[in-house]
Amino acid sequence: MSEISLTKQILGHLQQNLGIWASGEDLGAQLGVTRPAIWKAIQALRLEGYPLEASRNGYRLEPDIPMLQGVIYKTKVGSTMDEIRNLARAGAAEFTVLLAEQQTTGRGRRGKPWQGASASGLYFTILLRPNIALSNLGLLPLLIGACVAKSIELETSIVTQLKWSNDILNDKKQKFAGILLESELEDGVPRFALVGIGINIRRQDFPPEFSAAALEEYVPVHRRNLLQKILSTIQYEYQQFLEQPSHAITLWKKQNNILGQSIQILEPNGTNYIGIAQDLDPSGALIVQTDNGSRTIYAAEVSVRV
Repeated sequence: MSEISLTKQILGHLQQNLGIWASGEDLGAQLGVTRPAIWKAIQALRLEGYPLEASRNGYRLEPDIPMLQGVIYKTKVGSTMDEIRNLARAGAAEFTVLLAEQQTTGRGRRGKPWQGASASGLYFTILLRPNIALSNLGLLPLLIGACVAKSIELETSIVTQLKWSNDILNDKKQKFAGILLESELEDGVPRFALVGIGINIRRQDFPPEFSAAALEEYVPVHRRNLLQKILSTIQYEYQQFLEQPSHAITLWKKQNNILGQSIQILEPNGTNYIGIAQDLDPSGALIVQTDNGSRTIYAAEVSVRV
């Protein structure tokens, strides 16, 4: 048996028995190979990026590995956004989901890098084909951000803070998760939208400039269960959104922690000022009251003043 064939067979066995230990002796007997051959194949799987555990009981894929039916699982990609864009252009169905354990060129809003160690979080992109007016497309990140915040709270009981427009923070204003929307248009209407979601779950050494945090700094988190909760919440709320796009604003307002607060606004052109977050307009833009009157913010870095 070739090494590649053996590796695939071991992976298949471990996938079918998620969380269950399989001894090297039993695997060897089942596949007709030696224990050293099993060990070598396990190391190859680890190098590919599969989160494997080893103990005196044998080997197993981590119990919370985010493998779900209907979710395309990858160990490593450049960017889940780029990978799924090719599928979208080839006609992939709405709500195709692609998840990677690690991204080498992951990115957030405005091209900022999104970093995370392998198997340390949930990094995935959802393909949507919304039949909506182009003017309502900007409401999607609000909707998805609110869904992710709601799912985290339901699954872990961690109280999150939802910043405009869609970053999800802890009580120290550090970032748990972020949302990125990219789309392609055809004849002035959305052909498809890609919603990238990155969630920090396991403790790691984040660069100080990222001001990031992980969910497991608070409670243990089962990644597969959280992923399932997020996807089911998004599917339900997305259908409400298609029927009534303003549903995104309603849901966001239920989850937000910014309206009524004093905030710092940094616009893309470098303008920096302070105001009170008052409301959202129908497009999802943030309405801010400043010393010089009311302003409507369509794109800016916003932070709550402590």
